[in-house]
Amino acid sequence: AMNKKLWLTIPVLLGAVYAGSASAELLIGAKAGAVDYDIGGSDPGVNGSFRLGFEVFDLVAADIAVEAEVSTSLTDGEIGGADASLDTTGVYASLITAGPVYFIGRVGYVDAEVDIGGTTFDDSGTSMGAGIGISTAGLRWEIEYTTFEVENVDINYITLGLSF
Repeated sequence: AMNKKLWLTIPVLLGAVYAGSASAELLIGAKAGAVDYDIGGSDPGVNGSFRLGFEVFDLVAADIAVEAEVSTSLTDGEIGGADASLDTTGVYASLITAGPVYFIGRVGYVDAEVDIGGTTFDDSGTSMGAGIGISTAGLRWEIEYTTFEVENVDINYITLGLSF
């Protein structure tokens, strides 16, 4: 729990310091989608996520953002006949292209905990993702794909989200 709080707190504090000294843009968002466990015979679950970040560098063709994201199972998946749930805390650096239709690329560090039928697996490591978004009237609609590994099992998280 302490490790998760540390990884969540650092980018938020750095972003707050930067936001206080420049015109950084605050990002707040929520998303939900399918969590696929790359194990034969598994069924996906559904997770929900909350994101808080700051666009810290405005480049000509893109913005660079620092983001913190937490997710939790909304409905369990299934692995080997047992219920499977996933909780994550992650920190990401994201590149978001300019324009009303934009692309997202992100890389980060995630701490993930998978519970399979009462047995918990906790692992941390790198996470990568990509997506596409549409910005209208100050709202950002996004479809994203994020992947990471827990105990040598690939986890794929495909989401639909809204941020502002």
